[in-house]
Amino acid sequence: MNTKKYRWILYLITITIIATITVQVYWNYNNYIQNKQRVANEIQLSLDNAIEEYFADITKKSRVAFLDTTSNHTNTSIKFKTFFSKVKIDTLVKPNAVTKRFEKLKPGILDTDVDHISAIKVFKDKNIDTVKDFEVFANKLFIAISHDSIEYTKIDSLLKNQLSAKKIVLDYRLKHYAGDSVIFKSNTNNVVLNWKGVNSKSTFLKNNEQFRVLFKDSSLEALKRSSTGILLSLLLSLTIISCLFYLLKIINKQKELAEIKNDLISNITHEFKTPITTVSTAIEAIGAFNAIDDKEKTKKYLSISSLQLTKLHHMVEKL
Repeated sequence: MNTKKYRWILYLITITIIATITVQVYWNYNNYIQNKQRVANEIQLSLDNAIEEYFADITKKSRVAFLDTTSNHTNTSIKFKTFFSKVKIDTLVKPNAVTKRFEKLKPGILDTDVDHISAIKVFKDKNIDTVKDFEVFANKLFIAISHDSIEYTKIDSLLKNQLSAKKIVLDYRLKHYAGDSVIFKSNTNNVVLNWKGVNSKSTFLKNNEQFRVLFKDSSLEALKRSSTGILLSLLLSLTIISCLFYLLKIINKQKELAEIKNDLISNITHEFKTPITTVSTAIEAIGAFNAIDDKEKTKKYLSISSLQLTKLHHMVEKL
């Protein structure tokens, strides 16, 4: 094989190997970064779900419904401030018999005359769900009462359940902010340095409140998720590189065989030319110097020719 051509093939194989490794490293790195972002998003989603579940459970347990049992008017109102002058009203909901939907009302808009109301039935907590006939009890008023205290241990437990459901093993710290002040933080004995954090986007939180989860670098979790892609990429790269090296080995072998063949042909040509030249010279001497009349010279030249022909015959047999 031509040395120049062999060199170009070697360059091409080297470039292919470098390009394959570069593409695989770039692809795996991007996949790793995306998995880190997915882990952070899932942690935030877990925090949101935990807070939503916590406050939804509180809402179910703190509902109070008032039913005007003396009227069928769909717009019957209750002067709720009369009953809840010392309770913080968070949400007020009234069903509409026409649209069969629950309307969320602002506290205060029902501060109207209630002289026509003579009898009121109160449903509390789970008993509210026992009222199933929407149209008959169209005059119900639902009030959700907010709680000032928060059970952080319950939120933490719900958060752990959410993370466990997503198969995320993480060392984290939970913090509750009111404005710029920290109301609560878990594991205060451990120092948190250079930890990343995500904030909850739950609609249950007040405008000046914020829940935040701080966690260590999620590189290990991202690597776990990227491990399958990395292994497949590594296997593919090793397969391609092995094939290219095998191809290079075959090319080297072919190059060596070509060199051996050329050397063999050169040696055979040289070895064959020697007896042929000797025989030709002996025959030429017999004719040129009247050796045919000299029996001794003729015998000598014929002996040389015979010896060289025998040698040539052995060489042909060996070849």
